[in-house]
Amino acid sequence: MQQASVVVRQTDPSQFVKMMELIFQQQDMFLTGAVNMTEPQVQKMIAESLSQNLPVDYNRVMEGFTDEVVTREARYAWKYAASRAVTGTPQFLVNGVHVPSAPNYSVLEWFQFISSLLDTPY
Repeated sequence: MQQASVVVRQTDPSQFVKMMELIFQQQDMFLTGAVNMTEPQVQKMIAESLSQNLPVDYNRVMEGFTDEVVTREARYAWKYAASRAVTGTPQFLVNGVHVPSAPNYSVLEWFQFISSLLDTPY
């Protein structure tokens, strides 16, 4: 999945959030639905889903699973997250510090939180 996200970011960075939303909507298919599938079968399923729902080429996603540059970028992203103790989603960090209550923040609460860090009155 990480290689596919790299391909999407390389193709059109504005589609990355849409990709993540799509994957979360289909997570049952990628988790329990893929238990008895081989890795190439899961990769094909990922490429099909992305190419059917986003402006990303099926063949490019499939190539990304074996592309050394894509794999290296995916590993760097994973290692960065692991170095910050990111173990799942959603998790939010501000300046490298976990904000545990952030998943429930409203826009106003985010504004207040960031303003407090900047010492700027809102």
